Amino acid sequence: MTAQLYLADSGGTTRKAVKVFVADSGGTTRLVQKIYVADSGGTTRLVYQAFVGPVQHTYTGASGTETIPIGATTLVIEVWGSGGGGSGGTGSGCTAVGGNGGGSGGYSRSSYTVSAHNGQTINYSAPNGGGGGGGGAPGTAGSAATVTSGTFTLTSMNAPGGAAGLLTGPGSGGATGTGGNAANSTGGAGSAGGNFGGGAGGTGVTGLYDSGNPGGRGGAIGSTHGGVTGGAAIVSFYYT
Repeated sequence: MTAQLYLADSGGTTRKAVKVFVADSGGTTRLVQKIYVADSGGTTRLVYQAFVGPVQHTYTGASGTETIPIGATTLVIEVWGSGGGGSGGTGSGCTAVGGNGGGSGGYSRSSYTVSAHNGQTINYSAPNGGGGGGGGAPGTAGSAATVTSGTFTLTSMNAPGGAAGLLTGPGSGGATGTGGNAANSTGGAGSAGGNFGGGAGGTGVTGLYDSGNPGGRGGAIGSTHGGVTGGAAIVSFYYT
């Protein structure tokens, strides 16, 4: 994490530097992009980095910690659950049919003012999608994506995963997301397979700055064809 830079004004009050400008030899004022200092041991360290927005950090198929950039003022968090896997095809010959598609994940969105919280952290989890079923087998359901408080306090967000494509029918979309202070919605349902081929996975929910991944497609006709793995969950942090 980049250290925060504080400067003392003419009255002796210490303030956090959001933007630092210098005048070059021609008198033109320029925004400083980075400031480094050398510590007592001679090691050079970055102590300030200018924020030039918008900046988007997107994570998929992973878990970790997000740090709010120095200089950011607003944050939009978008969370999509992972897609369910499609079922495998079934039958043979004249009875062969394609598998059923899995549903896409649910969705949640929140917006926060973060100007007083630069450098604080947020926890996220964006798991991989549910596996496609082998020939003649159902898929596996997708998993929920989550965002929770780190050192920055927020309402926990949860976007459920999409249901798996089953042998009896397509997977439903993930349940309505929870915790979003701006939007919460369900995922898209998968489509049924048939003698034309495997059914499509549910379409991912369209957000403000990204879109969710689809559910997995059902396998091609016949019991030798497996379904497709659902798309991974997504967590997006968009700063201005």
